[in-house]
Amino acid sequence: MITANAVQHKQGRCAKAKRVKWLGGLAAGLLSLGVQAQLNVKTVESSSHKLPLKFPVVSGGEDSAMWRINAWLQVSELEKLPDRYKKNLFEDVLPKPDEALGIASLSYTVDANTPSFLSLMVHSTYTGMWLSDYSFHYNFDARTGRLISLADLFSPHGWSAFRGALRTSRLSRIDEFLAKSSHAAVSSNDSVKVYADCRKKLDQDDFMILGKDKLTVSLSCVKPFHGMLVFNENEPGPLDNEYPYAALNSMLNDYGHCLLLEQRADCVNPQHDLSHGLWHGTLNKRPITLVYGTYGTDGYFYDKYAKYIALQGGLQADGSLRFTEILRSGPNATLVLKRQADGSFKGSWTQEDAGKTRDIELTNEL
Repeated sequence: MITANAVQHKQGRCAKAKRVKWLGGLAAGLLSLGVQAQLNVKTVESSSHKLPLKFPVVSGGEDSAMWRINAWLQVSELEKLPDRYKKNLFEDVLPKPDEALGIASLSYTVDANTPSFLSLMVHSTYTGMWLSDYSFHYNFDARTGRLISLADLFSPHGWSAFRGALRTSRLSRIDEFLAKSSHAAVSSNDSVKVYADCRKKLDQDDFMILGKDKLTVSLSCVKPFHGMLVFNENEPGPLDNEYPYAALNSMLNDYGHCLLLEQRADCVNPQHDLSHGLWHGTLNKRPITLVYGTYGTDGYFYDKYAKYIALQGGLQADGSLRFTEILRSGPNATLVLKRQADGSFKGSWTQEDAGKTRDIELTNEL
């Protein structure tokens, strides 16, 4: 016999099951709307180097997005493809036993890790005839793993207004320094020439840092000395401009608004920036992966061997790609590729000294 208490208990269990199901559906809906945890950034360290080497490896998102982020970082800084090494991540950039050239130290800092983007800086010191310090900023879309460029964030009108305001600010700071230096002891060195030259490149060489609440755009005008950046106490150094995201509201496009102000995980970038790329294709029908537009030296890999081959060159004004191999020995080859109607690249790999020409295609942008 079924008692009233049993019926009440059964109804209670059904109601609880419905609430759990409803809450589960709500959670799934919230995730689809972009409410999700940040990516995971794990530190990989070298255990066989004089100074500590620390490098970020990212996980926690879609497999393809995580591969893009890690591939871009590892190719740019370590000349490696993800998970394609014999001993460790650092094996191709450490100084060889009979050479001095290589990484002396390596570290990183995370500027921001939000549901919409990951921003970090990699710091490195290279050794050779002298020590050279470098710091590069990387900003990634957390959903796709693709690099975010400054122009990606603005509407056409907003981009024009932003660049105009940025140029005005930079000119004012440089001209103020030049005016003061004409009556100061600092004019005895070459700082005046450095900053006078900097006036000519105000729209170039931007480094973008996406913080949690603000955008920083930096232009370096400092003079190099043995590969290092040298500052005089009277010099302004790098020209940094900071903008709270809220102050950029009227200039941003839909993607920039979603990414910076709402910081959602479902932001979609409709633009396609060809100034950098991570591509898969074939060279003489052999699978290759090619990366260009990095802060360091670009390169490509035969997928079978995953051995880095350095390239010099990049995107041309006509939209084509042109590179020259940088080899320690043997004849260098030239790669020339033209963009096709479907977005792919086709062209030739030519080794003139050896009289060799091979077909090359880049068909899949990773």
